[in-house]
Amino acid sequence: MDTFELLVESLKKWIKETTERIPAAQPSLNTEELKKPLEDTLTLKDEWTLKAPELQKMNSRGTLLCNLITAVTSPAKLRAVAKSGGTMLNGEGGAPGTQDVLKNKELTAVQQAMSDVNHSYEDLGVLLKEKISELENMLSKMQNIQEESTSMMQWLQKMDKTASDWEAAPADSEAVKAQVEQHKLFETELKQSANKVQELKDKVTELLEKNPNSPEAPKWRQVLDKIDSKWQYLSQVTSERQQKLEESSNYLTQFNTTEAQLKHWLVEKELMVSVLGPLSIDPNMLKTQKQQVQILLKEFDTRKPQYEQLTVAGEGILKRPGEHPPSHEIVKEQLAAVAQKWDSLTGQLRNRCDRIDQAIVKSTEYQSLLRSLSDKLSALDSKLSSSLAVSTQPDAVKQQLEIAREMKEEIEQEMKNINAARALCEELSALVGEEYLKAELTRQLDGILKSFKDLEQKSDNHVQQLQSAYAASHQFQQTSKDFQAWLGKKKEELNQARPVSAKLDALQSLIEEQKDFQKTMTDQISSYERIVAEGESILQKTQGADKAALQSQIATLRSNWDEMNKQVKERQEKLTDCLEKALKYKQHVENLQPWIEKCQSNVGELKVGINPVEIENSIVQVRAWQKDLDKHHGMVELLNNTAESLLNASQTDKEVVQEETKVLNQKVNVVTEQLHKKRESLENMAQRLKEFQESSRETEKQLKNAKEHLEAHNLLGPQSFSNKHLTMMQAQQKALQALKPHVDLAKKVAQDLVVEASDSAGVSDLLLQAESLEQEYTAVSQQVEDRCSFLETKLQGIGHFQNRIREMFSQFAEFDDELDSMAPVGRDLEVLQSQRKDIKCCLKKLEDLIMNNENANKNCKMMLATEGEDSPDLVGIKRDLEALNKQCNKLLDRAKAREDQVEGTISRVEEFYSKLKEFSSLLRRAEEHEESQGPVGMETETINQQLDTFKVFQKEEIEPLQVKQQEVNWLGQGLIQSAAKSTNTENLEHDLEDVNTRWKTLNKKVAQRAAQLQEALLHCGRFQDALESLLSWLIDTEDLVANQKPPSAEFKVVKAQIQEQKLLQRLLDDRKPTVEVIKREGEKIAESAEPADKVKILKQLSLLDSRWDALLTKAETRYLKLFHRFEKCRHSM
Repeated sequence: MDTFELLVESLKKWIKETTERIPAAQPSLNTEELKKPLEDTLTLKDEWTLKAPELQKMNSRGTLLCNLITAVTSPAKLRAVAKSGGTMLNGEGGAPGTQDVLKNKELTAVQQAMSDVNHSYEDLGVLLKEKISELENMLSKMQNIQEESTSMMQWLQKMDKTASDWEAAPADSEAVKAQVEQHKLFETELKQSANKVQELKDKVTELLEKNPNSPEAPKWRQVLDKIDSKWQYLSQVTSERQQKLEESSNYLTQFNTTEAQLKHWLVEKELMVSVLGPLSIDPNMLKTQKQQVQILLKEFDTRKPQYEQLTVAGEGILKRPGEHPPSHEIVKEQLAAVAQKWDSLTGQLRNRCDRIDQAIVKSTEYQSLLRSLSDKLSALDSKLSSSLAVSTQPDAVKQQLEIAREMKEEIEQEMKNINAARALCEELSALVGEEYLKAELTRQLDGILKSFKDLEQKSDNHVQQLQSAYAASHQFQQTSKDFQAWLGKKKEELNQARPVSAKLDALQSLIEEQKDFQKTMTDQISSYERIVAEGESILQKTQGADKAALQSQIATLRSNWDEMNKQVKERQEKLTDCLEKALKYKQHVENLQPWIEKCQSNVGELKVGINPVEIENSIVQVRAWQKDLDKHHGMVELLNNTAESLLNASQTDKEVVQEETKVLNQKVNVVTEQLHKKRESLENMAQRLKEFQESSRETEKQLKNAKEHLEAHNLLGPQSFSNKHLTMMQAQQKALQALKPHVDLAKKVAQDLVVEASDSAGVSDLLLQAESLEQEYTAVSQQVEDRCSFLETKLQGIGHFQNRIREMFSQFAEFDDELDSMAPVGRDLEVLQSQRKDIKCCLKKLEDLIMNNENANKNCKMMLATEGEDSPDLVGIKRDLEALNKQCNKLLDRAKAREDQVEGTISRVEEFYSKLKEFSSLLRRAEEHEESQGPVGMETETINQQLDTFKVFQKEEIEPLQVKQQEVNWLGQGLIQSAAKSTNTENLEHDLEDVNTRWKTLNKKVAQRAAQLQEALLHCGRFQDALESLLSWLIDTEDLVANQKPPSAEFKVVKAQIQEQKLLQRLLDDRKPTVEVIKREGEKIAESAEPADKVKILKQLSLLDSRWDALLTKAETRYLKLFHRFEKCRHSM
């Protein structure tokens, strides 16, 4: 024990001192300062490794010590102590028990010391690894920044030298284009490096912020200022040169393009101006000509910005500083020619526009005056023509004569306008100048003069005709007027007649009055026919508008007569129809009233009792009355329909019919409602009686069973003192409690029946029966309750222990469910750490449960010793505890297996990420090495050197990486494939896919580099070397294909195999251009080679072709097999 404690103290002291010796990661700007703490930490790491044997020695001694302590406190030892006279009761005992407790404390102390030292040792190892990684990262980061800053300064100096060699902007367009292209390349390179410059500045700034007081800080600030100032200078110079080049290029391009376009356009416009033609005399045509000119001027305005652009561009070219080349004179001449033609054409167009404006004013005024004269003469002619027909009425003839004289005066007044038109015709003729246009103006004026003379002659003839016409007929007008007045009076009498009544006697009186009115109309038929005949005779002698007026008058007379006859006939029909409906209504009322009175009498005589037979007979009687009521509902509906039709046909006295119909309907509804309530009351009474009888029978039956059970229980005597009989008695108690609502219901139904049928015989017997039933129920319930209380008191101790056993069973079941509900072992470190913590907690809870089970076993043995072996409940408890003990062992095994599985998975995941980190680091170095290779040379010696370097790179870096990549994939795929279906492996798959993608990209770049070198060798005459290199690669690839495993039956494995096959196919696709180039170059070489060499080359090419095709076929066949197997696995899932 002392040796163990010395080892523990020694290790704890060393761990504490080593932890204090770990150097802090102080940020620095000097790589030498960063190397020193890294070397110290590595030394501490070596010391930590050398301490492993000492730790193992401590663990061995601690384990041995634990075994000795356990042996001392084993169950066999305890039994020996018990035989010697030691006893234990209720957890108390003598000296042996105390010694056992002390030994357990020592065992716990040893285990705790071992656990503390082991955890501290492991924590120190983790801390050293993290510190080494942190220091290596800081050193690597600082070295990278130094290299990047040196490279950036060299690149900025190179770009500065290039910018200083720039020439001034040339005047020639081709030279400007060449310099623009060169400048674009320079600017592109500058933009591509902008992110690198900014990243470098950010890194240096971050270092300076973290280390502001470092001795190296002024140096790095100076480097940062140089980079920033040089970058700003280059950006400014580039922008200024870009502006100058764009300005020169724009001037040249604008002038050449615009001058050619304007020159061609001005020639077209000159031709259009020359074909415009003379001015017209038509205002619309003049406006069209003006629009043509305006359109041309607008086109000049539209082209004006282009003309000004040409001027600005030409002046920009001519005003350029320096010597003027011969091209300047050409530009000057072209600019002057365009300006001269522009001014000439615009002047012609503006002059023509002014002349057109003057012609439009005169022509518009002249044409307007001619139209006004023509319209006026046409209106007068139309007015005169419309008044040529002579009326038969004297007043109308007199009015026509006055109108004709007024028209003659208007014709004479238009002579002034004709003279004004003559003056305008002369002015417009002088402005136009063309003879045929002057003749057209004169012809238009002569046409107006001729129409004026014809209208004047026609007006004189019309005045003479109006003085000889007159006719009249007064008799027809007076007779027609008198008959229309009589019709109006009769129509008013008809409209004022009494409205149609709903009463039968009033209807008969109205029909008699209507017969007298119809007789008066019949007497006037002869007068009506005589007046119409006279009107038709006069109509045949009349013409024109008077004829139409007379026709309208006769038609109005006929229409009024026919309308009057129609109204008389319609009133006669309404009165007759209303009389028929009133008679039908009276008949229905007389039939319904006696039946309603009989029904009211029957309902009043019906009484409600509690005799079931009488209630059933009453229900049958009510149902019969309801059926009779349903049969008479048709008569009520017929009454309502007849009353509705009578009301629709009548115009007055409707209230009497409505009130009578309403009263009859209300009586029928009251009888119907009373019958419905009586039936519901009787049926409700019958149902309650039935419920009371059923509830009473059920209660009596249950009480009888309870009494029999009590008698049987009492006969058992002491044998009834068990949980089984207590449970049975409690069940009987619950049954009686459930019976309480039935007893209450029977009593309530009896009370309700007494209230509703208080006058019936036998009501008090029901109430007495219900109270007797309640008293019997109370007595039996009290006996059962007393017996249950007695048994519960007797069995309380055993019951408490049984409850504890049940609680333990429940806890074990919950623990079992907790183990079942645990998710499958994860594949993320965070999830695994959480699962490790969960299983530790589960084990701790399980240990507590096992301790409780052991205590329960001890208590059970004590109770068996006290109560005796014959108690059935204690024997059952003993069996339950044995079952609990077995379940404890099973759960402990499951929890331990879960813990081992989690710990093993954590170890595998940590190993995978360690391998992944190592492979990723090597892969990054290989990627940087691959990117640092320069372009392929053009000389054979250079290409051979590059090829040798490339082969060394492949052998020393790529091939070892292949092994590392396979190892990482094996570990990662093993973790993924062994995971349960519901386990989340996305992060693991993502990390694996990411590094595989980088590996594939690197392989692709390596293959491209090999193809470029091989192609360069071919072009340099080294066909044989390229062919041998390709054949060597072909042999390696064929071996790889031959060693591939067959398609797996597992979904995740075959998925990984498909990914590997896709990678192989990508390698073949990358090599395909190289194979094609070698075959093509070989065929060219064979054509010009000697016969022997030709045969040899063709044989080599044939062998290459066959082996290449065979390799492609094998790869495609394997991919198809893998794909079919993948689809099959996916469908089976």
